[in-house]
Amino acid sequence: MIFHDVPLECINHAAEMFHVPATIIIAVMKIENGLNGAAIKNKNGTYDLGVMQVNTSWLKQIEKTGITREQLQYDPCVNVHTATWILAKGLAKGDGWQGVGNYHSATPVHNKKYRQKVKMAYDKMQLALHKDSL
Repeated sequence: MIFHDVPLECINHAAEMFHVPATIIIAVMKIENGLNGAAIKNKNGTYDLGVMQVNTSWLKQIEKTGITREQLQYDPCVNVHTATWILAKGLAKGDGWQGVGNYHSATPVHNKKYRQKVKMAYDKMQLALHKDSL
């Protein structure tokens, strides 16, 4: 099964490795709405890469692990794995949904707007999953 051009096993592997629910990863992916191979330039000169829009401001830390910018941009599994690592770091710094909002920004106003969007996507997904299981 593939979700947003990402094999589900990549999402599940990242979820298990970083202890982040797959449904949260998918909700963030839906809000980020990135495409494999995409490099979207931001106003501050950074770029958002790939399916989960990993910001290039993370590259110095990420490259220490051997992951390249090109892998982030063109390999959806590497992108999801890396994004889930970033998401896990955000969750460790925040409480619940605030931690999810840290994926986008630690600035309170931006964090709040982002986490509300992700929670809405998550709630819709949970409702659809529940409906299908009845």
